[in-house]
Amino acid sequence: MANPHFSLDLGTFEATVQRSKHRLVAIPAATQARLGLGRRPDNHILCYSIRKARAGRWNHLYAKLTSDNELAISSAVTEIRGGDRVEVKLHRFIRDVDALAAPVGPVTGTAGAALLAMAEVAGEDPREDGSSRVDEELYGP
Repeated sequence: MANPHFSLDLGTFEATVQRSKHRLVAIPAATQARLGLGRRPDNHILCYSIRKARAGRWNHLYAKLTSDNELAISSAVTEIRGGDRVEVKLHRFIRDVDALAAPVGPVTGTAGAALLAMAEVAGEDPREDGSSRVDEELYGP
């Protein structure tokens, strides 16, 4: 098994792939309620497995849930088409956060925190002429 998360089974269900919505599969309301999934504009990333109902090879995939808790089947899964009955296993819900966003709150335990601490220890910069004399300061007169 490529990823240990695929061994965890949070829920299994059968559904029909929607024909008019670009191969979306809706998570049933009972499963949503049991897992505590609500409607949200910036939804989770889902680790799941899918195959044709009761037959075929499991495809292990990741998908971003829509705001209505529907998942889109990857175009790499060519054997599943709109209108097919599928079996889905839900393995893991991953909160979608921006990895490049600035951290919320104080910076602690990071390289940024170390630089801030070093700047506080160093004190004020005695130079007052700004960048107008950089070459002279670095290389001499």
